[in-house]
This record gives sequence, structure tokens and C-alpha cells, in this order.
Amino acid sequence: MAETYRLAARPFIFPEGPFKGKLKGVIFIATSPTHTNQWFMINCGQFGDCFSKLIPLIPHKLVKEIMAALIRGDDVEFPGLYLKEQFDRRFNYEGSPVRFEAPDSYVPV
Repeated sequence: MAETYRLAARPFIFPEGPFKGKLKGVIFIATSPTHTNQWFMINCGQFGDCFSKLIPLIPHKLVKEIMAALIRGDDVEFPGLYLKEQFDRRFNYEGSPVRFEAPDSYVPV
């Protein structure tokens, strides 16, 4: 049987400066009876999309609640148990929010 993990998140909030009080990033902690995995991710504004795509069992409403708690600075434990494959990519969202296409008038030099 595949090993299952509990998944938690601990937010880091900017303590000062122009972004004071904003979500800087999150440490994710995945624990099983025999292993613990931790990784840090900078807030790129796509955590909600990542959670809903990588862990589709979490209802959209709960994803919003998780995001609100992280933004407030609260630690969060995700509901349920997860297989390592579900978080193996460390929540690196594959879809880029920016897509570059050269305009029709573009002439390479």
C-alpha cells in the first residue's frame, strides 16, 4: 500500500516595508509515519490555482478558505491524506500566467 501524508502550510508574512502584512511565501510540510518533506514557495499569486489543480478533491470554497487563512498568517492543515505524487512537484504551477506572442509586425533583426 502506498504511503499517505498529512499536508500543512505555514505562511510567511512580510514584516515591514512596502509589502508589510502581505503573504511572502509558504512552507509546506508533508508528514507520514516514516517521512517528513518540507519546501518553501514564494507567493506568486497562484497558490489557489495550484491547490485546486493538484489536489482536486478540495472543494473550491475550501481552497478560498485556505487562502484566506494563509493571507491572515494562520497555519493551515489540509483535509484528508495525500499520496507523494500529489505534491511531488512542490506545487510548481505549470501554466504560465504570461504568454508571449510576437505581433504580426514583428521582424527579427
